[in-house]
Amino acid sequence: MTGGSSSLTNGSSEQRKSRLVSAFLWIVVIITVSLAIGTAYIEWLHYGREFVGGLPWLIGTGLSSFALGVFILARQPQNGYGWIWLGLGAAVTLMLFAQAYVYYSLLVTPSQLPLTNPMIALAGPAWGLMIAQASLIFLLFPNGQLPSSKWRWLLSTIVLVYCLTALMGVMAGGQEGIFGVDNPYGVAGQIGHILRRIGLMGISVLFFCVPLSVTSLLFRYRAGGVTERLQLRWFAFGSVLFLLIFVSDFFYTAPGIWEGIKEASGFVALLVTIGLAIVRHHLFDIDVIIRRTTSYALLTTLLALIYFGSIIVLQQVLTPLFGASDVAVVLSTLLIAALFLPLRKRIQDVIDRRFFRRKYDAEKVLERFAATARDETNLDALTAELVRVIQETMQPEHVSVWLKPTGDDRKKLQ
Repeated sequence: MTGGSSSLTNGSSEQRKSRLVSAFLWIVVIITVSLAIGTAYIEWLHYGREFVGGLPWLIGTGLSSFALGVFILARQPQNGYGWIWLGLGAAVTLMLFAQAYVYYSLLVTPSQLPLTNPMIALAGPAWGLMIAQASLIFLLFPNGQLPSSKWRWLLSTIVLVYCLTALMGVMAGGQEGIFGVDNPYGVAGQIGHILRRIGLMGISVLFFCVPLSVTSLLFRYRAGGVTERLQLRWFAFGSVLFLLIFVSDFFYTAPGIWEGIKEASGFVALLVTIGLAIVRHHLFDIDVIIRRTTSYALLTTLLALIYFGSIIVLQQVLTPLFGASDVAVVLSTLLIAALFLPLRKRIQDVIDRRFFRRKYDAEKVLERFAATARDETNLDALTAELVRVIQETMQPEHVSVWLKPTGDDRKKLQ
């Protein structure tokens, strides 16, 4: 009876804990969504229709991160990694709301709105929390746990430095960095300046912790199993997409709202790959996606260079003959159409040989077997070739071939 009552007590405590976690999650969801709606409303009052350009930042960073955290916790309630993204989305939304609220209160309305000073004080810690969670996103992927106990020092450093930095940010004197106004709760004089310097040093340490957290993924990959390695490859793929879109800002800026959509789409792509990796959905398709993305990216780059280069060259050659005309554009277009398939096949072969050698070799073996099966008439030789191909491509421990008896074979057996 004692064992039964103990199990019932444990079960009830687990249910109570689950209900508390669910209630807390719903509270965070309601507060974050309310802050997002408030941010959109305040920005609309201030900027009117021009605010539409800021929506991608609010949706693509704050709400998307928050949605990823909710998605992970809904599918895997015990996975603490979901809380990292939940906290990041809440921090981004809080910072955007505080920024919009303070700007509207100080620059638009004739009199200062209530809670303006707390919003000024909260914006700094929310910004620092975003930096701290950037490290945790790498350090705790994909299960909310450290790669090993050796990384506890880094987690402790991130938590302690952030708490110190947030405290210094509230108490530091001088102007608040985000708004350019005096900190309403800052300590005046030399002590306030010292506290601000300590806070800035803490921010620098948090920034330095981000690349250290990235290196933890390398150790996790080396020690991880097949599934965890596939999850990390999905994460790496999404990170590369995000970095490519981020770096593109240095070369091309889209007009109007499209720039915000472009940048937000890179971050959303990272979130989608992380979500797929966490729930382990179609993880084995990552090789196909990487191959296709790499090949078509190189193909697009080469075709663009050939297209514009040929237009320049042909215009120099044909202008004296035909004058200003579209002949160069037409010929360049025909050239691209003729080169598309040969270039695509050539680029795919180079990528497969360099980065997917095992798959490339298997495809070549299967091609040779297809040619052999088309020409071979000896059943024993064809069976032996089939066994060899299976052993070479799939490398099983044992191979056996069963052939269904024909009508003549049945008569011989009788």
